[in-house]
Amino acid sequence: PLNKEISSFKYTIELEDLGYLQKISNNNRLSQFSIITAIYSLLLHKYFYNYTGIITSYNSLIGNKDSNPFFLEDDTNSSNKSFKEHLQTISEEIQNKLAYAAYDSACLDLACYSHFGISLNDGSIEASKCKGVLLNFNITDEVLELVIYYNEDFVEKSLLQHLGSGFRKILVHLQEFINGDTNEFDLLGSEEKHQLLFDFNNTTVDYPHDKTIIELFEDQAEKAPNSVAVVFEGTELTYKELNEITNQLGAYLREKYNIEPDDLIGIKLERSERMIVSILGILKSGAAYVPIDPNYPQDRIDYIESDTQSKIIIDETQYGIFYNQREKYTNLNLAKINSPRDLAYLIYTSGTTGNPKGVMIEHTSLVNRLTWMQKAYPLSSGETLIQKTTYSFDVSVWELVWWAIYGAKLSVAKSGAEKDPAQLIQNIDENQVTVIHFVPAMLSVFLEYVKENPNEKERIKSLKQVFVSGEALTLHQRDLFYKELSGISLMNLYGPTEASIDVSYYDCAEQHNISSVPIGRPIDNISLYILDEKLSLKPIGSVGKLYIAGVGVARGYLNKT
Repeated sequence: PLNKEISSFKYTIELEDLGYLQKISNNNRLSQFSIITAIYSLLLHKYFYNYTGIITSYNSLIGNKDSNPFFLEDDTNSSNKSFKEHLQTISEEIQNKLAYAAYDSACLDLACYSHFGISLNDGSIEASKCKGVLLNFNITDEVLELVIYYNEDFVEKSLLQHLGSGFRKILVHLQEFINGDTNEFDLLGSEEKHQLLFDFNNTTVDYPHDKTIIELFEDQAEKAPNSVAVVFEGTELTYKELNEITNQLGAYLREKYNIEPDDLIGIKLERSERMIVSILGILKSGAAYVPIDPNYPQDRIDYIESDTQSKIIIDETQYGIFYNQREKYTNLNLAKINSPRDLAYLIYTSGTTGNPKGVMIEHTSLVNRLTWMQKAYPLSSGETLIQKTTYSFDVSVWELVWWAIYGAKLSVAKSGAEKDPAQLIQNIDENQVTVIHFVPAMLSVFLEYVKENPNEKERIKSLKQVFVSGEALTLHQRDLFYKELSGISLMNLYGPTEASIDVSYYDCAEQHNISSVPIGRPIDNISLYILDEKLSLKPIGSVGKLYIAGVGVARGYLNKT
């Protein structure tokens, strides 16, 4: 239920600026009411996703100040009509409802059924009638006055300020609005458009756009060859050892399968150091890797294998064949055949709306994403990440690669450990893990375990940074995190597979009066826009669809135009 914290603000328009309104309404109150209501309904459609097309009208149009409020049922397809057609529909609706306005409807609290109201002011309207937004207007001999009442728990003032300024702009330019295409009428001012287009998306920064992931990894291997790179179940590989065996695998793949840039190679392995070797080895060969979860249903595995037409799929058998022959192949860095615009990986969507689609991500997109992450959280050579996300999900990609281009260590969790807080804590303790990722649902499981076993907190003191993504993080989860894991940073990430893992971030320690955890601001070299169905900018505070632009956007879907 909404609290009754009612606020208001007012717009005043001189009548000399409303000549066309006066002309087409001939000072007729009913006609003025119809025009104002028609504009109001269009703006509600534009600015409110929860507007269902019902406006409660409080009026004295029939000369009775005590007349009952009535519903105006707005055509939800009004955006497909001209304003003249929409105005005619609204006018007919008002006439029809006025014919029954004298009936006693006191037994119905009509206002309960609509959070949007309108009134022609005659002193009888009360702000207390406002459940969401109430537009109260009055035309005198000198001015038109618009008063917008609103419930602070229902809507932000900033959105209604846009609605009010849009109302004023339409009324002042009514002739242009009525006789033109209302969908193309620009309600945003130049300053606001600049803010939405540029100020909010001021993300352009330099990054190693001329490098591939492999070049960056090889640079790190040269800088610290004896540092431990990967740990799995007692097996350790230094950067030198990892670089050499991945060179051997890359050379093997090139010789046996004539690999060229943008070729696809599947991986069907459980988590282990062999999975890491395979991914880097594929990239060394010049191909892009395609993760295929061995636990997938067979029909999904068959679909991915058929769709990619991979030259080879590295499973346990194929890895064993290579491993037994590895000494035949050079362990030196291979000649580069890739450019930053070649594919690094291809990951399939969930397929919830049809067949899964293979998303093609280029090296430069991934390099940008990882460079931003290093700036947001500077990972040092003495730190350890844990790799626990199933590699068929794109969240896994930064776990698999970030550490390798900045000289940190990776602890690979065995399959199934991601679901077991006790196993995770053991891994964190043994390997002094500093950075970890959770899907919010699994974060809840982990936090509840820590809450029930407070002694375990001593074993996770090495943790410095927790990232969450993959689904919406709730306020409850955030609050529980800071209660149980105070002193650790929590960052909320958001992004689709089609945009190189993540496109926005939010530091959960920021203090805001919020009803949900935001997805935050765009990362480097990414632009985010909120647009309507006509691809027009939506004003601040309104709801629309999120559109993403920038270097992180995928090349496209495999075999899809």
